[in-house]
Amino acid sequence: MPKFTANSYLSHKGALVKPGAELELTEEQGKRLADKVTPHASVPEKPLDEKTVPELKAEAKQLEIEGYNDLKKDELVKAITESQK
Repeated sequence: MPKFTANSYLSHKGALVKPGAELELTEEQGKRLADKVTPHASVPEKPLDEKTVPELKAEAKQLEIEGYNDLKKDELVKAITESQK
């Protein structure tokens, strides 16, 4: 998940985030917060098929894919890919 630096005080996951603090947000969250956060230098994200099952499940959870916990790796990759379209 992309990392950002807070430019102002924010509330994130029920906690107060001070300016300058690092936080992980989805791309969509980063776009919504616009000038309130600054993205970190982009490290190329590895392709879905190279991620581990726990990494895929974490991403599926962020994307709110139902039943992700019961999916196998290839099913997770497919569900995430379809969700991102």
